Amino acid sequence: MIVYTDSGLREYCYIIGDFVKVRNPHKFLVTVNEGEYNALLLAINAVWLKLFLCKSSTQIEFRSDSQLMVRQLNGHYKCKSPKLSLLKKQIWDTARSLIKVGCVVSFVWVPREQNIAGIELEKGEPNGN
Repeated sequence: MIVYTDSGLREYCYIIGDFVKVRNPHKFLVTVNEGEYNALLLAINAVWLKLFLCKSSTQIEFRSDSQLMVRQLNGHYKCKSPKLSLLKKQIWDTARSLIKVGCVVSFVWVPREQNIAGIELEKGEPNGN
């Protein structure tokens, strides 16, 4: 299963495989990095719920064009921001739950032009704004 995530200043998007596409405005003001983490957190929770309801396990690759976030999640960079550290912990808590039920979870950086969620966001703001 491949999951793409991305965030802009006003909205986030995640796409799970070919069947689930979520694009919504942020509920509160966030930095670009907080938006990236929030998009991934919402996506990983949606995947957990889907797999829990289906009682299945699989290989899940979360793809993002946020090199900083991917490198922090994979332990290559330290996460110094308290807000991002909390979001990172929440993401890894859910990832560990997926791993416990037999899933293989990975976080992968992709160039912007290969991030389907980013391409979706570039189509414009919700409601044509």
